[in-house]
Amino acid sequence: MPISPLQVDIVKAIRRDIDQLAADNCFAWPNPGGIAAWTTAIKTALCCIGQKFGFAVRCSNVAEGEYLYDITWCKTNEANQIVDIPLVAESELSDRAVAGIVRDFQKLLVARAGVRLMIH
Repeated sequence: MPISPLQVDIVKAIRRDIDQLAADNCFAWPNPGGIAAWTTAIKTALCCIGQKFGFAVRCSNVAEGEYLYDITWCKTNEANQIVDIPLVAESELSDRAVAGIVRDFQKLLVARAGVRLMIH
């Protein structure tokens, strides 16, 4: 299946904003806020990007609660019914959680989203 222009724009926006977080030294080590601070920064950036694209965003601890995946962007119709899922993301930043990374990655393999993102 060919990559759509929307998918290209989404990936470019994610890359730009995550690169900006890195430039702002959000991923410095040691991080006084620990892994939780990194997770929150990444999730917040991804939620903001989704909202800029006009999607309803679901994300634990950031936007309207989790929906199936750590981060889900939903395209809805006038009746607020989900008609498309342009992006799903899973995040596992713990360096001791190989089993968690594998489990989250396997969830992405069955996702029916245009962009499936694994953050680890």
